Amino acid sequence: MTDRELLEKILKKIGSMDSGMNSMESKISSMDSRMNSMESKISSMDSRMNSMESKISSMDSRMNSMESKISSMDSRMNSMESKISSMETKMTDIKAAVIFTKDIVTKIENEHGQMLGVLFDGYTQNSEKLDRIEIEVSKHEEIILKKLK
Repeated sequence: MTDRELLEKILKKIGSMDSGMNSMESKISSMDSRMNSMESKISSMDSRMNSMESKISSMDSRMNSMESKISSMDSRMNSMESKISSMETKMTDIKAAVIFTKDIVTKIENEHGQMLGVLFDGYTQNSEKLDRIEIEVSKHEEIILKKLK
């Protein structure tokens, strides 16, 4: 092999290596753009994750607020239940007092009814007595008037 052939062969190999290097540079450039795209997507995912964390934090604070309100409502319900229980006790006492008063009123009405009956009987007897006395007085008046004439 001559020097010239050797040089041509070397040149050919260098050309082949040069085209391989160009291909590799193209692939590296493609990989670089793909890496930039991936970095952009990762950055986008990172901002979306931050947004989700913010929303979750907001939801957590809202849940805490709701728990507080539910606890407040629970204590108010307990207070209302105790007040209702107290009112039921008072209503029972009032019912007992009404029944007691009703019994006393019924007893008074019976006693007064009997007393009024007795008074009416006494009035009737007095009226009858007065009628008899009036009849007797009339008889005596007639006698006196007859004697005077």
